[in-house]
Amino acid sequence: MARILDFADGFESNVEPPSTNIPAETITFEPGSGLTSTNVQGAIEELASQKEQPGGLASLDGNGKVPVEQIPAIAVTSVHVVADIPARDLLEVEEGDVCKVLDDGNGNQATYIFDGSTWQVMQSDAALAMHAAEKNTHGVSGDIVGTTDIQVVTNKDIDGGAASNTHRLTVPKATKAALDALTRKEATFVYATDQKKAFIDDGSKLVPVGSGSGSGGVNFIQNGDAEEDVVAPFVTYKDAASAVPEDATGGTPAITLEVSDVNPISGTRSFVITKPASNCQGEGASVDFTIDRARLAKLLMAVLDFANSSGFTTGDLALFVINKTTGQKHELGKFDAHGLPSMPKLAMFNSDVADQEYRLALHI
Repeated sequence: MARILDFADGFESNVEPPSTNIPAETITFEPGSGLTSTNVQGAIEELASQKEQPGGLASLDGNGKVPVEQIPAIAVTSVHVVADIPARDLLEVEEGDVCKVLDDGNGNQATYIFDGSTWQVMQSDAALAMHAAEKNTHGVSGDIVGTTDIQVVTNKDIDGGAASNTHRLTVPKATKAALDALTRKEATFVYATDQKKAFIDDGSKLVPVGSGSGSGGVNFIQNGDAEEDVVAPFVTYKDAASAVPEDATGGTPAITLEVSDVNPISGTRSFVITKPASNCQGEGASVDFTIDRARLAKLLMAVLDFANSSGFTTGDLALFVINKTTGQKHELGKFDAHGLPSMPKLAMFNSDVADQEYRLALHI
């Protein structure tokens, strides 16, 4: 005779139990149990299939603990405070545990974190003391710190104080060729060791600083020594055939002007004027320049190193300064036919009392 067994937890059976074990598959669940299976056997299998599965049940290791790989990414650490390093090493710890040691063996406190195999220093009194010393030496946060790291300095006033053997600013240096090969960066200041000359980067080329190829004073001629490896700002011109230039600009000349590094007169480069076999009178090369107001109504000097390789005779080439405002011309003299070593040409002229714009012309 069948009978119904009602259990307080919702189990019931419609099979009369034998006097021995009751088959699990014959025990059913009341609806709402939360499982797909409707009997005990199916429920056991269903629960077993969820073990170590996403959304399922966690397992236990041999120590009765949930394995770390089944725990979500949360910080579960233990923090210990011990007297010394030996006491730290006796702790039973897991990866991520933290330990503060009151004496690290040098009289300092230190905090460590266990990485799964060894203790790693997180913070120590010794490191803090070193940082404080560096701050005292190099300045607070925001100032230049360290001695070898690359620093980007912005909004800083760099004051080296009085010059001495310990207070000097040394700029980057290399040969001119090495400096030319660098990527251009505007306002970079460098020094060419082979030319003994400082240069500033204008963003496209290196420009000599100071008096250029002159010695002392102020040189108003830009790129006067050809070291920028470009002809500009010099230009060639063709005026009417005359021993005196008209304005030393324009026209289509037969002569050429170039920069050469072959047998330079000084430095690593020089300008070379090449004249064909034809007469070429009225042609030449010129460059505009502006003098300072402080040089108005003053005796100014032009200095030019010249060497004749071939084709020129004494008197072929003359040096002029032209006042661009009034057109007034100053002949500074003619060049002798002189080969290397070069013959420096020195000449004087009086600047105007008001005009600052001039043109220097090498005229054939």
